Amino acid sequence: MSVLPPDNRHFAPIDAVVTPILGGMTNSPAPHARPNRIALPALAPTLFVVAALFLPIGAFLGTINADRDVDWAIFQTQLGTVIFWFGAVSLFIGLLLVGIRSIAQQHLDFVLRAQRLQRPE
Repeated sequence: MSVLPPDNRHFAPIDAVVTPILGGMTNSPAPHARPNRIALPALAPTLFVVAALFLPIGAFLGTINADRDVDWAIFQTQLGTVIFWFGAVSLFIGLLLVGIRSIAQQHLDFVLRAQRLQRPE
């Protein structure tokens, strides 16, 4: 049961408590509150940063000397291709983590809503 009014529930922090006397919010968690949000793993933002750095660098290194046949140009093209694909895989895994988290959050919201409807208040 939330202590927040229904219209402010989506705009307040998750663990905020509205005191009826003061009418303000505090950051102290309620003693009986259960978390209703599934947190995004800390790895996902890191993967997005890695992807944002490695995709353009890899694309640049992979295409700058792709038409030359000297040894260093071939190595640079291969290195750029590996860096580009590392960034692409990082982006894919980050998006996968975000998708799994949103699916789990939808399931949790559904279960909590069903639990509230079954319980008379």
